[in-house]
Amino acid sequence: MNRVVVVGGGISGLSTAFNIQEKARDKGIDVDITLIEASEKLGGKVQTMREKGYTIEVGANGFLDNKPSTLKLVDALGINDLLQPSNDVARKRFIYSDGKLKQLPESPIAFLKSDLLSLKGKMRVAMEIFTKPKPEGEEETIAEFARRHMGQEAVNKLIAPMVSGVFGGDAEKLSMESCFPLLLEVEKEGNGSLIRGMIKRMKQAKKTGIKMKATAGPGGRLTSFKGGIQTLIDTLAEKIEGDIIKGKRVEKISRIDDKKPKYIAELEGNDALEADIIITATPAYTTSKMIKELDPEISQKLLEIPYVPISVVALGYNRKELNHPLDGFGFLVARNEKRKIIGCLWTSSIFPGRAPEGKYLFRIMIGGAMQPELALLSKDQLINIAKGELMEIMGIDAEPIFAKVFRHEKGIPQYTLGHKKRLEIIEKRLNKHPGLFMTGNAFRGVGINYCTADAYLTSQKVVGYLS
Repeated sequence: MNRVVVVGGGISGLSTAFNIQEKARDKGIDVDITLIEASEKLGGKVQTMREKGYTIEVGANGFLDNKPSTLKLVDALGINDLLQPSNDVARKRFIYSDGKLKQLPESPIAFLKSDLLSLKGKMRVAMEIFTKPKPEGEEETIAEFARRHMGQEAVNKLIAPMVSGVFGGDAEKLSMESCFPLLLEVEKEGNGSLIRGMIKRMKQAKKTGIKMKATAGPGGRLTSFKGGIQTLIDTLAEKIEGDIIKGKRVEKISRIDDKKPKYIAELEGNDALEADIIITATPAYTTSKMIKELDPEISQKLLEIPYVPISVVALGYNRKELNHPLDGFGFLVARNEKRKIIGCLWTSSIFPGRAPEGKYLFRIMIGGAMQPELALLSKDQLINIAKGELMEIMGIDAEPIFAKVFRHEKGIPQYTLGHKKRLEIIEKRLNKHPGLFMTGNAFRGVGINYCTADAYLTSQKVVGYLS
């Protein structure tokens, strides 16, 4: 029997444990899986809170259905019938720019008609088709890449708010190749131009019968579950056949060298588990502490991955008191608007049924890399900021009848310049520790789809090693 210990009970750890279980069974390999979670609740930042008839996501709001990894996991779990795609109206997204909400164009024609960018800004974006390949050289930030292709106005009003919404990050600091590697592939296929690259891809897709749509918004449809994203966490926990230990922190991982390396996970309270395989699925700073003595170099590289604080404020209102059509997904705030929020999701428009009858739920994001100090304010201060911003941006002067705050002091990992090189060093060092694996959102993607994809790949590596 092969003893496998998974450290971390978030979406990455749970899906890794489940995939190992299923793949090992298919291969006829006996595994004894133990999953250890430091807190009393599974899910990490992927949790759903239900209170007074409201269904509120503590962290991720769902996943996009244009990538297969999470949908494959849902299918394997047998919970397809519980999926909840976002409402059609949620395809409309807004940017708060020049003091008002402006719809994000959904097509090239809509882009030409939109007032989101000035005429000069539109002309600069149109000139992107003449962009030449960048000479081989230094790594670019997202902002540097976007400026080279579309100009500064597009960075301020399109790219920077999108980066804040996805990563809570600063486009001037995050690595393009680590955050959006697929766009670099499109650029390469277009011989330097994203437009030429997309045209080429659309032509290739047409030949194979696949429909592709050119849009400024993210591809795919936001998808969750009828009871919230917690459904995925709860089902994974139910389907894992091994032991799940909650409320116990792994303090240290050490190695025993025999014919084949084995590992010991030392838990708080002097408990310890011996394992043939250990997979860490914890934040980089947590993993760093656990393996500091085992491999100081990996530990240091993990500490070089920064995190930004972010707070989520959920506000509930009487719908009849809101003098706004609320016909969309919500909005993000353009750079230089001097607002105190990253953006706001119109949750009840995205997923009907998330608030009691006649009520409406908003979800406001505060902090991130641009204003980290705001995320750490008191709950009352955060609620007041959210109320004030909704009033000034959307004209909502009603008093909320429900409020909840979720603060994530180390919320989202930042793939800053040099991230890819850090990962290469970590991977190289891990080769010196057979049976030790790492996964999670600190490495190759922060969203649920990226976590489930990396968990799948990690499970393949583990079962391959056991084979």
